[in-house]
Amino acid sequence: MGIGLYGLIYLYPLYLASIRGYDSLMIGETVFVSGLAMFASASIAGILSSKLDLRVMLLIGFLGFATSTWMLTGLTAEWDFQELLVPQVLRGLSLMLCMVPINNLALGTLSPEKMKGASGLYNLMRNLGGAVGLAVINTILSDRSALHYARLPRRFPRPMRRRCGSST
Repeated sequence: MGIGLYGLIYLYPLYLASIRGYDSLMIGETVFVSGLAMFASASIAGILSSKLDLRVMLLIGFLGFATSTWMLTGLTAEWDFQELLVPQVLRGLSLMLCMVPINNLALGTLSPEKMKGASGLYNLMRNLGGAVGLAVINTILSDRSALHYARLPRRFPRPMRRRCGSST
C-alpha cells in the first residue's frame, strides 16, 4: 500500500512538470483531486468497515487501485487534467478503502498498552515500504530513460551530410 500511495504521488508531478510543462500551482491543482477523493471517502470507508468483512473491503480497494493504475497505461504527452481526473479519483477512493481495513486488521486486536508501540511500528513499515517503492520506481525510470535515449540514434539515424566539393 505504501508503494501505491507514494509511488503515484511521485510520478504524477514528475509527468506534469517534465512532459506537460506545468508549474507548481498547476501540478498542485491537478493532484489535489486524489486527496479530495480520499477525504470525501474517509467517512464512507469507516461506515463500510463496520458493515463489510475487512478482507472483502481490502480486496475492493486493491482492485480499484489496480483499475486506476491500469487506466493510466495509455498515458500520452497530450493527457491533461480531464484525462487524469477519473484515474486519480478512483485511486483516492480505493486507497481509502485499503487504509481503513489495513489499520483495523493490523491494530484492531491489540490491547491499549501495546497500541502505542504497534502504531509506531506500523507507520514506520508503511513509510519504509513507500520509500523502498520510490527508490525502485526512480531506479527503473532512470534506467529505462537511459535505455531509450541510447536507442534513439539507431531508430532515427541522422541524415547523411554532403561535403562541399565532393561528388557523392
